[in-house]
Amino acid sequence: MALRWRDVDLKQRTVTVAKTKNGQPLIGALSARAASELAKLAGQEPDLRFPRNFVFQG
Repeated sequence: MALRWRDVDLKQRTVTVAKTKNGQPLIGALSARAASELAKLAGQEPDLRFPRNFVFQG
């Protein structure tokens, strides 16, 4: 599984999984801690091994 920044909403503290087994998108809640850690990652210098649009690659 890969997570892209476009699927993360830090203001609403949600993450969207567009492709699921049943074909319906899934919107999951982020805890305050998870949202905080993702915000830290968003502010870091990009890792040149990965495209900037990915939070992490699966």
